Amino acid sequence: LMWAYFLLMLSKGLLALFKRDVSGFMRFCDFRMSRAGIFMGIVAYILSSFMDGSRVSLAFENLCAIIIFATFVCGFSLVDFKLRSRVRLSVVRFLIYVVLGTFLMMGIGPVVLVIIGVIDAFGDLRKPKKKINNDNNDNIDE
Repeated sequence: LMWAYFLLMLSKGLLALFKRDVSGFMRFCDFRMSRAGIFMGIVAYILSSFMDGSRVSLAFENLCAIIIFATFVCGFSLVDFKLRSRVRLSVVRFLIYVVLGTFLMMGIGPVVLVIIGVIDAFGDLRKPKKKINNDNNDNIDE
């Protein structure tokens, strides 16, 4: 998945260099995990724990590992989404990702990103916040 994303971003950069339209490419910060994917991962985990050591159990464990990694990427995507609104320069964001990536790969970091990915799947953490206008009680997007 990471190599596919790297090649996608490389091809997007090359096309943009030659003045081609790259607006159709999906951005990393737009990646989201669906609730159905989370439920499928839970079901796969439960089924694999009931089938001790069989080939079907191994298939469910592999499916669960793939879904966990996709949820991890979704959590990192949410971090990217939030960071894009605060840091405009892509070079600075890249340096922050390198530092964050170094620390997140150690200890509990990947687990935190998986939990963030699950929370993002069930709650929309990317929608704009609304604040209440006290004058006419209308909600206004920030």
